[in-house]
Amino acid sequence: MSRSRTGCSTCKRRHRKCDESKPSCRECQKNNLTCEGYALKLQWDVGVASRGKLTGSSLPVLAAGKEKKTGKGAEIDGVEGFGQFQALPLGGGETNGSDSLLGMGYPVIEPEEPQWLQRRSGHEKQLFKDFIQKTVFLFYSTSTEDPFPLELQRLALQNEPLFLGLIATHVYSTNPRNPPPLFHDLCNQSLRLFREQLSRFDGTLDGGLINAGVFLCTLHLFQGIPWTAHLNHMMWVYHLFPQSKNAHRIGDLEYRFSLEAMAIMDIPTFVRGRDIPTLGIWGFLRAAQKASSTGLVGGVESVSGLPRSLLDIFGRMAHDDVEKDFANWEGHEGSIPHVHLWEAFRISGILMSRRQKRTRASSPSNEMLVCRLVATLDALYETRKREEYAHILATNNRSEIILVPTPSQDPNDPLNWSKRRKAWNFTLVLAVTIAFFSAISIVMQMVLWQQMVIDMHVTYDQLNYGVAFNSAGLALGSFLFIPLARKYGSRPCYILSTGLMAAVSWWSGRMETVGEMYVTNFLSGLAASINETISEITIADLFFVHQRGTANGFYIMAVMIGQFVCPCIVGVQAAAQDWRWTYYTTGIVLTVLFLLFIFFFEETKFIPVTIGETRNTSSQGTPTLKTHPKDDPTQADIQDSDLNSETPPPRLTYKQRMRFITRTDEPLWRNYLVPLKMFLFPHVLFSALQVASCVAFLILLTSSISMVFSAPPYNFNTAGVGLMSLGPFVGNFLGSVYGGVLGDWVVVKLAKRNRGIFEPEMRLHILLLPALLMGGGLVLFGISADKGWHWIHPSIGGAMFGFGMASMIDISCTIIIDIYQTLTAEAFISVTFIRNIPSIGVPFGVVGWIASIGISKLFIVSGCVATAVCLLFIPCAIWGRRVRENTWQMYEFVRALKGAVRH
Repeated sequence: MSRSRTGCSTCKRRHRKCDESKPSCRECQKNNLTCEGYALKLQWDVGVASRGKLTGSSLPVLAAGKEKKTGKGAEIDGVEGFGQFQALPLGGGETNGSDSLLGMGYPVIEPEEPQWLQRRSGHEKQLFKDFIQKTVFLFYSTSTEDPFPLELQRLALQNEPLFLGLIATHVYSTNPRNPPPLFHDLCNQSLRLFREQLSRFDGTLDGGLINAGVFLCTLHLFQGIPWTAHLNHMMWVYHLFPQSKNAHRIGDLEYRFSLEAMAIMDIPTFVRGRDIPTLGIWGFLRAAQKASSTGLVGGVESVSGLPRSLLDIFGRMAHDDVEKDFANWEGHEGSIPHVHLWEAFRISGILMSRRQKRTRASSPSNEMLVCRLVATLDALYETRKREEYAHILATNNRSEIILVPTPSQDPNDPLNWSKRRKAWNFTLVLAVTIAFFSAISIVMQMVLWQQMVIDMHVTYDQLNYGVAFNSAGLALGSFLFIPLARKYGSRPCYILSTGLMAAVSWWSGRMETVGEMYVTNFLSGLAASINETISEITIADLFFVHQRGTANGFYIMAVMIGQFVCPCIVGVQAAAQDWRWTYYTTGIVLTVLFLLFIFFFEETKFIPVTIGETRNTSSQGTPTLKTHPKDDPTQADIQDSDLNSETPPPRLTYKQRMRFITRTDEPLWRNYLVPLKMFLFPHVLFSALQVASCVAFLILLTSSISMVFSAPPYNFNTAGVGLMSLGPFVGNFLGSVYGGVLGDWVVVKLAKRNRGIFEPEMRLHILLLPALLMGGGLVLFGISADKGWHWIHPSIGGAMFGFGMASMIDISCTIIIDIYQTLTAEAFISVTFIRNIPSIGVPFGVVGWIASIGISKLFIVSGCVATAVCLLFIPCAIWGRRVRENTWQMYEFVRALKGAVRH
């Protein structure tokens, strides 16, 4: 009699021999079972370890066939077979493709409850029922005839760790971005019982316990938490390694599904959360099968949905000849969708095998393989839309975002904070950003100049010198204080800078001399410089990568409100009261924010400690795990390996959350050295030059507004001068949309044209319009203001300049984030320092330039220079990739010098 590989469906499920007699086999008759026949059924899809794969069971396809077939099966995609496969026409008696896969629900088995189950609450039992009836179809994709959910239910009602693991899976699925405390409690209970039962091994394999271990691995995999130690424990305790006393048990057909699930989890392609090398379980399993009387088990493996012959190659991923094995894979019988699916996996395997070794010159290029992979996935997608194939591959209807950076299980990790908690802390950051940029805004200062010249008896030259002192403070502050923030935390920096800015605002309202004006401008620049860079660090601490774009959008809007909207209010207030009251108002707002930061703002700096790590004597130590079996472990080895740290720490008290300093052990000199190294990267210099140019010409524009529009023929009062900032504000807003939303859309289109490969320099392709508008806006402003045209003309010029400036800054800074992801903060320190150097010199020359050559010629020259600087994006777009390739070794060196971070 043959084994269950070719028997009836009942014998296959029970892993029993089948004589294949028809209409029902004798094995089923002998055991009074209903023989389910020999029709092909949909296989178990996706499995425990990998979500969202398109897998299933098979209609016959001839591997490597050359005979041309006719019928619907051969007409798909207009090709006669695909790659090394050729499809057979479909049969007639298949399941209706309109059947819903997600509307099905299995009855919940209710046998006599074991003692441990009687102790479980009704709420936990209800959660288990919800998993069986609903959640199982999100974590697995099944057909209506797939019996495994019932088998999983049966095993879970006999094994408490598996029961808890399934409940934890259901709880996780309800809120995967921020799992509730119940999830962590269930995981810890399941892990503790799993280890206890594993340590009591009496020589009998327990399918429920094996599945409990696999589910624990899966839950940890989803979160990026180390999980491979669980596989290691099972292999040690069960003695499944070669030459151990139970080595033959790994090929036991009674537990084939559970053992194969272990083996799939151990395949080298699972890298997220892996903390030890592969144990080679798949190879051990296949070797044990080969040595048995029945030989190797063929067919499609039910956890991954891939042919076992293809999994044999994935299991040898580290071998030198694995690419050749992928290329020579003989294929497997399956439907047309399976042909495309398995071909996609095969090509992906070839690409993965090339990550750490050189490729022979005769091999297809990576670009060619990527193109073929994309074509295969497209064919798979198109095939699945055909009604005749709709029933073959089943997929879950929801996919989850992989969180980057990976959050820890610690509730004190800012990434794990609730939305309300994040929103409150980030709102404080936005509020202080508006106040800071309003206080140091060049526009705000020039609005008040008309009154300050009379009240303080100062000249416009002296007021411009004050702006230079402010820029000097901005340039020095980020370089001096941000490294301290990296070492001691952001909370003290926010508190000290807000307190300093509040004190400076009160002082500015009472200043009487030019010297006081210079000092207050310099100190306000120092205070504000901290906010410019530390806000980006806070965003990285609080938000995941897929949320940072929105957070940055709110931050940029806060900057724009402070720079351009607040000066309009300041002008009205100064006209109604006095210029000093604008500083008093700023001081009041900043004093309130200072108190809010002291009592309510939490430190966002977090040092992740992975739950389950073995702690050495050093707090920064990493665990050492055995990867090769030598001696049998004792019970203490298993239970003590990481139980001491498996429970997440409790939430910090209010007093602990409000601590002033959060210190790390890295040397302070390194935090100062890395930003200096960033000056060596051409892309950083390009971005810094673009931003410096924009800020320098913004100072020129705003300084000129106060001098030109407060004099004839305009004769604007402080309110009118303040309202002239609305033009640049509108242009700035539109430029942010152009450089942000439109820029992202263009990048997607260009990446598709580039065979799906994204290059950071693609963002530069839309900068021609901003470059022309920025220079043209300066020219229009200068000519119209000099000739006394209606105020709408210089306002339009200011809007054109604001559009170009926002687009250039947006794209230049985004390129830095794209290229130097792990060195973003250090890169922006360098950009901020270079940006403010021209800003120091421009205010010293504004009055003299206007007096010597006139405002028209000054802005015509400025427009030409601004356009020339902006057009440097052209050589950067052409040779930028080559420059990155030539500097990658230096980048790796600087990144290693900085040390590991999770941003």
